[in-house]
Amino acid sequence: GFSMSIFRQIAQYNKPKAIRDPSKKPALVRFSFEDSAESNMQFFFKSIYENETGLFAEESGYTPEQMSEYVLKHTNEWGWSIFFFDVDPGQWTYKNICNEILRLEARGYEVRLCMLDYLLKIPTTGCTQGPSGVDIRNLYERVKAFMAARKITMITPHQLSADTKNKVREGTSNFVKEMVDGGYYAGT
Repeated sequence: GFSMSIFRQIAQYNKPKAIRDPSKKPALVRFSFEDSAESNMQFFFKSIYENETGLFAEESGYTPEQMSEYVLKHTNEWGWSIFFFDVDPGQWTYKNICNEILRLEARGYEVRLCMLDYLLKIPTTGCTQGPSGVDIRNLYERVKAFMAARKITMITPHQLSADTKNKVREGTSNFVKEMVDGGYYAGT
């Protein structure tokens, strides 16, 4: 929910602009490796509706088509094209993410935000292998490098490791300094 709220706020409160090619349409993209595109659309609809009207949105009163129309109407008014992808993470690698961005670019869009919910779910096929966590770090590096070259903001939530959670519970005061060269996210 938190990352979907951020996604909606980016769409609603930021002026859309293509930076690299002004002839392209600015787009926001969300890849979900957990939730369906329909579920994401429902959340997005509810968030916009309740923010706009101050009323509780009973999702059962709206069809998926009505919710989609409502969301697209607003995002178009805000100047954005949005894309929700729900993906089976076991069938994808980081290359599929990059290829989907390239397809959108070929269709005339300039992706300004790519939200990955969440990157750690996909296999590290094609990434550098080594001691625990090397492949995950390389996965993040590869996706980040691809997005940075295109000036695409990339956001992906991730889970903290058990060691990190213990440090937080202990009240570690210099946590950021202790993170250097550590494996403080899940899987490392």
